[in-house]
Amino acid sequence: MTLPILLRHDMQGAPQLTNAAGSLISVLTAALVNGFNTQSVVSATASGGVVTFNFATAPGFAALDTVQIAGSSVALANGVRRVQSAGSNQVLVAVPGIADGAVGGTMTCKFAPLGWTRPFTGTNLAAYRMGGGISQRFLRVADTVVGGNGLVRGYETMTAISTGTGLFPTTAQAAGNGVIWYKHPSLTAPWIVVGDEKRFYFVSNTNSEIFVAGGDSDHITFFGQPSNVIKPADAFNVIIGDSSFPAASYINRMHTGIGTAQPVNFRGLGRLNQFGWSGTYPNPADAGVLFAQSGFAIDADGSGALRGTLPGMLEPLASPSSEMCGSIMTGITGVVGRLLLLKSGYSSSSIGLLLDEDWV
Repeated sequence: MTLPILLRHDMQGAPQLTNAAGSLISVLTAALVNGFNTQSVVSATASGGVVTFNFATAPGFAALDTVQIAGSSVALANGVRRVQSAGSNQVLVAVPGIADGAVGGTMTCKFAPLGWTRPFTGTNLAAYRMGGGISQRFLRVADTVVGGNGLVRGYETMTAISTGTGLFPTTAQAAGNGVIWYKHPSLTAPWIVVGDEKRFYFVSNTNSEIFVAGGDSDHITFFGQPSNVIKPADAFNVIIGDSSFPAASYINRMHTGIGTAQPVNFRGLGRLNQFGWSGTYPNPADAGVLFAQSGFAIDADGSGALRGTLPGMLEPLASPSSEMCGSIMTGITGVVGRLLLLKSGYSSSSIGLLLDEDWV
């Protein structure tokens, strides 16, 4: 079971999304490939399948953060795990099967990346490759303009930073370096990355607010494989999308593998709910909020083929206050675990991303 990893701008040691060229690449490289906030472990002790890692100063990790431990002489202690609890200068991590006693080695702990690679780079250019999934496609990012936005495009294969095949969108669909992923033109902007080795959402706020109300300021972009894939051998089922501009969303190819990139019709992803009804928030029956599963991501190849669902996504039938966006909700009727609340710039509707459920 692989739970999605949540990373954001206000974590200790996080890179910041500024108007500088290359800033978006710095954020994505940290979140997808390298992790950040590397801290030296002073000592570690295992007891009852839980390892306590001690630090010289406050390491900046909190309960339920996903961390990566490296350098232990006890192999079981290494790897990507969720923090069980945290004290002022320590974190406790469950490590099933580890023997009681001191855990040796020259160890480090950091916020874990999502498990992607970055095989090609250039000046303010980077190509990221999915770390898992049916087909491990590439995301090319161009972040070359001071005060400008990032531009992105998917590739089926790549041999160099600007050389590859199977572009989505194609150059006819989006000229130059592709479609926009937003930054603030002059200030530092909040950001969130949440996902796994197969896919991720990148959320930015062009008003430099902490994900609160602000017109179309919140942008939820997506790259990777949908969840609940309907056709197991669908090797071209990779999506690049933007909640604020559905017309800038594409799927790798038709489900048959024929042709080139197809525009994709997102159902859900912060748009008005598909049930034609909006209830009262909070829900009078339980003083809470009701969420529905996201609709399907539908390709536009003329057949209306259903390819899968948007991973981890729930859509409220009655939207919470937009000032709650960016917060984590618990105790939701019918939802086990935590849910990250966001608001798409496309409408006033909120969406929620499940953080404690495997995005299969």
